[in-house]
Amino acid sequence: MSVPGHLRVATRRSELAVIQTTQWMDKIVQLVPDLTYELVEIDSAGDLQPERHLSDFGGKGIFSRTLEVALAEDKADLAIHSLKDLSVNMDPFFSLPALSQRGNPYDVLVTAKGRSLAELPTKAVAGTGSPRRLMQLKRHYPKWDVIPLRGNVRTRLDKLKRGDYDVIVLALAGLERLGIEIDNHPDFDFVPLNETFMVPACGQGILAIQTLSERTELNRFLASVADDKLTRLCYEAERSVVRHLGASCQAPVATFAKVEGEKIVLYAINGLGGVDFTREIREPVGDARTLELDEMKIKKALNHLTGKVYLVGAGPGDAGLFTLKGRELLETADAVVFDRLGTGELTGFINPKADRIYVGKRAGNHAMKQEQICELLVQLAREGKKTVRLKGGDPFVFGRGGEELLILHENGIPFEVVPGVTSSVAAP
Repeated sequence: MSVPGHLRVATRRSELAVIQTTQWMDKIVQLVPDLTYELVEIDSAGDLQPERHLSDFGGKGIFSRTLEVALAEDKADLAIHSLKDLSVNMDPFFSLPALSQRGNPYDVLVTAKGRSLAELPTKAVAGTGSPRRLMQLKRHYPKWDVIPLRGNVRTRLDKLKRGDYDVIVLALAGLERLGIEIDNHPDFDFVPLNETFMVPACGQGILAIQTLSERTELNRFLASVADDKLTRLCYEAERSVVRHLGASCQAPVATFAKVEGEKIVLYAINGLGGVDFTREIREPVGDARTLELDEMKIKKALNHLTGKVYLVGAGPGDAGLFTLKGRELLETADAVVFDRLGTGELTGFINPKADRIYVGKRAGNHAMKQEQICELLVQLAREGKKTVRLKGGDPFVFGRGGEELLILHENGIPFEVVPGVTSSVAAP
């Protein structure tokens, strides 16, 4: 394995990015004294427009794309990112040969000095630009008015100090790397939040080295001197949640893995379906001694985060020939996706609070294409909803149930089939 003599390191130009990049590279140089490096400071789209809401940029990439361009154009050998800024489905053109030891992963509530949370007004104005944080704040403080907050750490603190907000949420890792002490601060009070109160974001507190995949020698070197194996294992567990839910950084999804005794425990909250359909888990998914994840335990945990889809046969259309299991599911469903055939009487059994979505088909007149129906079933399940797909006759006799079952399986969505008597065999 060859050791590079000098490295060009791309980083965002922000104060925090430069500090955390320098801190990590200095640690690597301590291990490899002959190595030197220079910073290639770059303005990201998110840095150039600090007041623009993140959702307006279209999700992940606003803090990383310009650094990736620098790698692709050979203006840098590697880039250092906050891992939570990177997509969990990164382009294979790039690699992540090293993840740092995790910094403080938690969030913190910040108020003006001497103003405790108990003293805040009932409808306090809270600031965050994160749907994940907004979702969890609303669970604990449903009457708070949570509004967008952008800017770097010091800018956000300044906005709090001048009274734009009653309380804001920040990441502890950023405060610590900037050297901002949270104990006895002259201007602010800080209330750290552990994972039982606010589950962190996927990769929060972790730095990542990104390179071109084709730089095999460089990648091997960086993995050997800078990659933290336990951090990577926890991140892989967290990433499985985000990928399973098809979530982006602008989705109300939280996931965090940590070592508890000899186990790796995965925490996650799925808020895609809103407050009424929030699902959460706390499950052991790996062994901290052997640094191994248990794929079966992860799969089981992920199933608890999504709703289940029931493919229910409506039978010939007579309510008297409908199964008891089918009726029970309709009465307790959160969403019902139903066809035109044989469901006229049965819609009266549907839970009044359930979403009713008609997808019936006639020749030349389809309420929804089959591909769209499949996508809809996956979406409803990811929102945490108990979903009934009500089909005329039996789901697998002229019902294209096989296609829907296959899509659910490919997306890791739990499902169950409730057969129905078809009209073709209902009478002698």
